[in-house]
Amino acid sequence: MLGTKEAKENLCFGKWSVCYSVIAFLLALLSATAVSIDYSIVTDTSVLEITNPIVRFIESFTYSLKNNYLSGIILCFAIFRLLLSLQNLKIARRAYIIAFIISFLMAVAVLVGQSYAKTNSANLLWSDGVQIAKTIIGLFGYWGIFVGASLWLFHRMDESDIKEHVCACNKLVFVKKHIFVLSAVILIICWLPRIISVYPGIFMGDTRYQLRQIYGEAPLSILHPIVHTFLFGVIIRPIEYLTGSPNAGVYVYTLLQCSFTIAVLARIVQRTAAYVKKITIPCIMLACFCVIPIFSSYAVTLTKDSLYAPIVALWMMELMDLLTDRENYKKFVRFFLMALLVVLFRNNGIYIIAGTLLIAMVFLKEHRKKSYWEYWEFYCCGMA
Repeated sequence: MLGTKEAKENLCFGKWSVCYSVIAFLLALLSATAVSIDYSIVTDTSVLEITNPIVRFIESFTYSLKNNYLSGIILCFAIFRLLLSLQNLKIARRAYIIAFIISFLMAVAVLVGQSYAKTNSANLLWSDGVQIAKTIIGLFGYWGIFVGASLWLFHRMDESDIKEHVCACNKLVFVKKHIFVLSAVILIICWLPRIISVYPGIFMGDTRYQLRQIYGEAPLSILHPIVHTFLFGVIIRPIEYLTGSPNAGVYVYTLLQCSFTIAVLARIVQRTAAYVKKITIPCIMLACFCVIPIFSSYAVTLTKDSLYAPIVALWMMELMDLLTDRENYKKFVRFFLMALLVVLFRNNGIYIIAGTLLIAMVFLKEHRKKSYWEYWEFYCCGMA
C-alpha cells in the first residue's frame, strides 16, 4: 500500500511538473511576442485592402511583428528557463500576491506608456480588434516577464538565505565594506566621457522656460516646481557672475546633479549588497548603471525629473527602513525630510506618497497585527 501511495504521489507530481512546464512555455512565448510586437496601428494599404476580416486580422497582426526572430527565440528560451527555475523555490504566499499585483500594474504602465508615446492617448490599446488582441498579448506577456523577475529577486533577497550565509562572504568583506565608494568611482569613470561630451548639459523645452524665469524674462510659474527653479538660479547666477559665462553656471549645476545621481545609485548598490547573500546581483546592477545610456543621459539632462528620480529612490529606501523599524525616530525624521523633497520637487508628489503609504499599510505583515488607530497613526504621520 505504501508503495502504491508513493507511486500515486509521484504520478501527481509528474503531471503537475509537465503542466507547469507547458504553462511556463506558453507564458514565455507570450512574453517574447509581447516584446516583439509593434503596437502602432497598421497603415499598410496592402493589408487594409483585404476584404476578408479574418484574413485581414491575421495579416495585420503578422505585419505588426518585428522581423528580428532570432532575438525573440533567445528571449523566449531565457524567460522559459527563468520560469522553470521558480518551480521548486520556497517563496511566501505574500510575496506571490505582491509580485502578481505589482507585475500587472507594471505591464499596464508599459502598454499605456507606449500608447501615449505614439498617440498622446490610451486609445491605441483598443482602437480596433487587432489592437485589442495586441494589448491582451502584451498584458500577459509583460506580466510574465515582471512576475518571473520579481519572484526570482524575492527568492534571492530572502532574509532566511541572508542569515544562513552571513559568514559565507568573508573573502568579500573588503568589497562590501567599501562598495559605496567603489561603485561611485566606477560610475564616475564610466560616465566621464558622457559628462564631458554634453557640455554644458542636455537642454529640453522645460529647461529653456525655467532659464527664462531665472533671468526674469518670464513670470515665475508653478508649471515647474518653484523649488527646482530657485535651486537652478541659485547655482547658475553666482557662477555666471564669477566667470562671466552662463554656460559655466549651467555646467556646474550639471556636475552637481550628476554627482547626486551617482551617489544615489551607489547607495542603491550598497543597500542591495547588504540584503543579498552574494555580490553577483549588486555587480549586475552596477554594470547596468554604468553601460545603459539612459542612466548617464538622464543624469546630465537639465530637467526637474532628472533630480526628482534619485530623490524618489532615496525616499523609497527610507520608507523600507521605516517599515522595518518604526521605533527608531531618526529613521522617521529622514523619511519625513525625503518625503518633503518628493513633494517640493514634483507638483504631484503628494499623490505618490499617499498611494505608496496606503499600499504599505495593506501589504506589510507587521501592520496587520496592529489596531485600527495604529494604521492611521502610521499613515497620518507619513502624510504630515
